[in-house]
Amino acid sequence: MNNNMFDKLACWIRKYNGFVSSSLKVVTSTIDDITSRSIYTVKNIDKNRSLIRVPKKCKIHPDLVYDIPNIDKWIEQDDKNLIQNQLYYRIVISLIYQKSLGKNSFYYPYIRTLPKSSDLKNHIIFNGTAENLSDWKKCSLSFGNAVEKTLTSFNNLLEFITKCNTAYPIIDLEKFGNANNVLENLVKWAYVIFITRGWYKHGCVPFMDLFNHQCSSLMIAKYVDNCDMSSAMSRDRMNGSELVSYKNYEIGEEIYINYGKYDSKQLLRCYGFRPDDEIQYMELSVDYNPKLPIQHYIQQELNRFKFPKEKLLLTTRTPTSLLLKYLRIISLDYYDIPRTYNVQNYFDKMISNNNELNVYKTLLKLISNLRNTDYSTEYFNNCNMILETTDNFITKNLAQIVIDEYAIIKTNMLWIHGNWLAKLETPLLQDILASLVSLEIV
Repeated sequence: MNNNMFDKLACWIRKYNGFVSSSLKVVTSTIDDITSRSIYTVKNIDKNRSLIRVPKKCKIHPDLVYDIPNIDKWIEQDDKNLIQNQLYYRIVISLIYQKSLGKNSFYYPYIRTLPKSSDLKNHIIFNGTAENLSDWKKCSLSFGNAVEKTLTSFNNLLEFITKCNTAYPIIDLEKFGNANNVLENLVKWAYVIFITRGWYKHGCVPFMDLFNHQCSSLMIAKYVDNCDMSSAMSRDRMNGSELVSYKNYEIGEEIYINYGKYDSKQLLRCYGFRPDDEIQYMELSVDYNPKLPIQHYIQQELNRFKFPKEKLLLTTRTPTSLLLKYLRIISLDYYDIPRTYNVQNYFDKMISNNNELNVYKTLLKLISNLRNTDYSTEYFNNCNMILETTDNFITKNLAQIVIDEYAIIKTNMLWIHGNWLAKLETPLLQDILASLVSLEIV
């Protein structure tokens, strides 16, 4: 992909009152016929500097669909209000329509930089065969079930667009040649573009979607919606998107952002890659259902602090600090409440011996539930076997992720063991020892 495309893209964003730092450079590379891109610095960048700011005018945003000529005909057919209620329907339809306009599209400087379908071939949407799905379920049933939901969503979207475009041809398919399944390929392309490069809140944002992900990065897309409405430039920036550096960068350093997901299986399913971060993350499902009066008080505390569920994780080192804080809150009892009342961030450290003991017990129970569902010896053996025999990119990476997660489970069991003895000075229960022994498969 020609770097001149990205220079023109940056100029186009600036033309409409956006900003792209001159300290950024797009670097493209091709591996196994897949073109990828990265953002590097060509100058030192200080902390808290705006790197890119994209006005709503330049984004493929959900409201754009209503500017398509005769879209009202589709909306009239939409008896389930899918266009109105499903944001990704609006984004996908807008992407396909703008692509069909070619150079006549206002968004052509952006559309021409988007990946081709061949660059997206490692995504689950392009690999959703019965054979692959069977292998994925052998590695991880939860991953396979999540993929099935995604494939169902795609098929429903394809059926809707096919029906509407047959009755009222808004998208001119003749512009794409005489190949078979033109519309299906277009919908598949646009759907994966949205999944891999879009934000539910921001839509598809030019240039901002060129940054790669790193779990340790603290840089996330910010929503610019508090501008002074007194100037034309401010009006144009309303509902814009911005990235601001969270640290100092040196010349030649790649700049990463955080896509908002940490769990390796989720990153593979959504974006089509396995993270190679130093620390690996594994989501731990924690559902709290209050029944007793004190539990309703605890629920109020959880609502007050709003711990993000995507950060309640096990890692290759320890449980995340947010997970421990969350568990300390749900482990509160009547004796702990006087200790914590009006105490700021009381969950940052051990509240009481009994509370900390319940934290470890709850953590062991949650890990035990994992071992009894998606992390049995059978799944572990399946992953090892499939890893040696498959050539499919997703299957191979999924098998390796799950094998790595067995090691994460064991590491966290050992962490609980060590902290239980060191902090609480209480005897280690026999069933915990038995659990540790059962993890010798890794």
